[in-house]
Amino acid sequence: MNSNFTRPGPPNVSDLKENAAVGASQNAALDRLICFVVSTLFDEKSNKRELMISRSMFMPIARVTLIPRDRPMLASIIDIDELFRLREKLFFGTGKWIEAFRLHEEGADDIRVHVNVSTDSNPMSCVLPRSADILFSVKTLSGGKWIIRSCNVVYDEARNARSPVTLIS
Repeated sequence: MNSNFTRPGPPNVSDLKENAAVGASQNAALDRLICFVVSTLFDEKSNKRELMISRSMFMPIARVTLIPRDRPMLASIIDIDELFRLREKLFFGTGKWIEAFRLHEEGADDIRVHVNVSTDSNPMSCVLPRSADILFSVKTLSGGKWIIRSCNVVYDEARNARSPVTLIS
């Protein structure tokens, strides 16, 4: 038997609370980053400064996959700058967007965050509500900083919308 091996004792309650607090604060920071990016993309009233800050949270080489829910064959891969240029044509004009839920899935070297947003469903409106599912791949940098590597957006198109292929070209 190796005398250098010692069995750990039962976990200390204060250690468990401290570890839970560290995990919660890391998730809170990640949630704030994702919430800011989503609100900037889907809010018509975002100003240029907010757009620049939101853009800086992505890697310079980040790519976005746009997938129309009803026409997935028209999926397009664009760079992040094009997403910020096209966001008006893709997401505006149907009312206020509201985040429905957010899920985290930790991987080996990144965290995937799935966010669902939908338009405010006004019962008096004859416009059907739209929704979008956004999957962010977020990388942890040294010092606990986050950066978004990629983004997939599966969205309901607006009525009489052009495909992302024709918007880009």
